[in-house]
Amino acid sequence: MNVSATFVALPIFIGLNACAGSAALPAKAVALSNNAAHNIARGDLDRAQAEAKIALEYNPKFIEATFNLGLVEYERGNYVAARDQFMRARTLNRDLPWGSFGLGLVAEATGRPKEAEQYYRDTLAIDPGFTEARMNLASILTKLGKLEAAYAELKKCVETAPAVAEVWVMLIKSGIELNRFSDLDDIAKGAALHIAKPEAAVVGALRTLAQDRITLESIDEAERVLRAVRVELPPSWQPGIDVMLDALPEIRKLKAN
Repeated sequence: MNVSATFVALPIFIGLNACAGSAALPAKAVALSNNAAHNIARGDLDRAQAEAKIALEYNPKFIEATFNLGLVEYERGNYVAARDQFMRARTLNRDLPWGSFGLGLVAEATGRPKEAEQYYRDTLAIDPGFTEARMNLASILTKLGKLEAAYAELKKCVETAPAVAEVWVMLIKSGIELNRFSDLDDIAKGAALHIAKPEAAVVGALRTLAQDRITLESIDEAERVLRAVRVELPPSWQPGIDVMLDALPEIRKLKAN
């Protein structure tokens, strides 16, 4: 998702939950709203817009369909129209997170990070398990230079959404920025434990960590970290780490000269 300015693929996650809070609605309305969410994820915005509008004909106060209509406008870059839909969703029911989350997306996309931070916090106050909101909050906090706070949010993310590879990648990169190298062994072990398939992004993040250490001429630290995390990773992940380990002797020679 992007949610343009963030790391996550918004419509894919949101689409799976688009019928939340709509049990009293006709099944056809809920199906249309769900289809709209999935079509946003596929990039078929015209079809998604038509489906969301028909869903709203069943009930103009259908919050998830309103949110999906806002997402269509958001993906098109029509941020004023998107904000109107998200504000309507929030006004209809402040006990559901969609409106606040959507307003956070618009604030972030239009260069208002502090406002986005507050909207994401509002979302999490309603639903602490809303992983995408917490990931976006961590991204915003990083941009605002609140690195410790971002790291703390990402630590919560891996507890609530351990199967999402991007959470682990963000946590690794956040750890690099904070020099939390002592945490990396446990983070790599957690990633290997919870992510079912090999993820190049996770291995790439670990290699980025090593490169960071090498740039700072802490080659021994890079090797220590890579060897420590390697033993925690599934065999199919290990070649990506081995590439960097194999390069270290030549890097040492170059640095020595």
